[in-house]
Amino acid sequence: MKKQKITFLALAMATAVSLGAQCVPNGTTTRTWDGGGSTESFYEADNWSGNTVPDCDDNIVFNGTSAKDCRMDASVQVNNINVASAYNGRIYLQGTGNTLTANNVTVNGTYFQLGSETGLSVLNTLSVSNNGWFNAASKMGLTINNGLNIDLA
Repeated sequence: MKKQKITFLALAMATAVSLGAQCVPNGTTTRTWDGGGSTESFYEADNWSGNTVPDCDDNIVFNGTSAKDCRMDASVQVNNINVASAYNGRIYLQGTGNTLTANNVTVNGTYFQLGSETGLSVLNTLSVSNNGWFNAASKMGLTINNGLNIDLA
């Protein structure tokens, strides 16, 4: 029995290390979607201020400097997402099994969709206001750990 416990513990530690290695925090920076790239991809560096794709501890902003849609076609992990009412594009998380992990997501007057067949997305808080839309399509999971704020005004 001891041997099995040690093997299980080693497997759990190896899994934790490999999951933690997916994104190493570099210090929080704000990245703004400027839509300067040739595609709508979240992962095209030219679509972001400073031509740098946001990483796991960055705050991202969609503030109206571009009306180009943003398509997250792979899993995304960021600190916070703020979508200003001036942004006229739409934001989509799409692709089977892809997830969104963020502390706080604020959608202020635009359309944010977690697509069909995406994986479990985990948010600390979700705030939707100013006629914003946050659509969680069928066959996907969404966990909001601390707060859901909806302002219907």
